[in-house]
Amino acid sequence: MGNRSVTSYDVARRAGVSQSTVSRALRDDPRVVEKTRLRIRALAKEIGVRPARHGPEPEYGGAAVILHDLGIGSVRLLTNNPAKIAGLEDNGIVVAGREPLHVGVAPANVRYPETKRRRMGHTLPAAQN
Repeated sequence: MGNRSVTSYDVARRAGVSQSTVSRALRDDPRVVEKTRLRIRALAKEIGVRPARHGPEPEYGGAAVILHDLGIGSVRLLTNNPAKIAGLEDNGIVVAGREPLHVGVAPANVRYPETKRRRMGHTLPAAQN
């Protein structure tokens, strides 16, 4: 597999299924038939991919598959979301840098940045802290 780490993307390629099917199978999602789920889990174990330890969160595997297909292995992200960085990196994309998003705060949305920080772990620029 070269110098990069093994990811669920590799499981999808070897199993001949989509990356989202791999993700669902590793979470024991009932939408994946048991035979396929067991085959994917066995292949994942064989090549060293472990199921995610977190609960339901946005998945970035689809974006990683598209980037891989386009031959893009490294990106700079415009985001405040550390889970987005981890999600791409977990799927074999190198995140070379991050630029924070500056969200305007007005009376109507004053609680929004705090909610993003508290519930989703977003890292917000200093002006918003």
